Formats: sequence, structure tokens, C-alpha cells
Amino acid sequence: MHGCVGIAICYVLLLAMKAAPSETMLYLMVVTQGLIGYGVSAVYPSIMAELFHSRRFGQVFGTYSAISGFGAAVGPWATGALFDWTGDYQVSWAVALACCGISALGVWLAAPRKVRLVAGQAAKRAAEAA
Repeated sequence: MHGCVGIAICYVLLLAMKAAPSETMLYLMVVTQGLIGYGVSAVYPSIMAELFHSRRFGQVFGTYSAISGFGAAVGPWATGALFDWTGDYQVSWAVALACCGISALGVWLAAPRKVRLVAGQAAKRAAEAA
């Protein structure tokens, strides 16, 4: 979810740069994309293992990877096609921002509502409750 927020902030900044272009906004977009957006991608497998722990984790992660790869392949092409069609990138950034929202909603809907206890936490919580 945090990765979606980071990338969404980038798209908002890209949309805003049309009205008020500045180097500061550009650098803010790049730093946000690197630290919040792509920085989270390194921990996606562990996040998904926590949310979707089961014997089918390989299938879940494989499906995520395939869909993610498809999006990575189609995204630049679609962005270029929208630019050719409209003459600027504003529609592309708006579509990408909407996709971030859909992605975040999908993760929220798919996530379990109860967080499982990890090793050592049950005894700690029992001691705190006593």
C-alpha cells in the first residue's frame, strides 16, 4: 500500500508540474518515487508472505509477478500511445494515478482483517494482559 501511495504522489506532482513547473517539484517527485515508491518493491515478497501465508504463496506471488510484469511492459507503450493521441502526458498521469488507486483498493480488499501473531508475541501479549 505504501508503494502505491509513493507512486501516486509522483503522479500528482507530475500532473501539477504542467501548471507550475519547477526543479524542486521534479526533485521531490524523483526522491518520492525512489524512497517510497520503488524502495518498497524490495520488501513486496515479505509483505505478501505475511498477508497471504499459506501453501499457495507461490501461486499468489507468481500471479502478482506476472501481472506486475505485464503492467511494466504495457505501461510505457500505453503512455506513449496516449501522448501521441492527446499531445501531452496529462491523460497518462491521470490514468496511472487511477491505476494506483485501484491497486491500493485491491490490496486492501485482499488483505486479511486479522494480523497473525509471530513467534514470541503470544507470550508477550499474555504477560501484558495479566
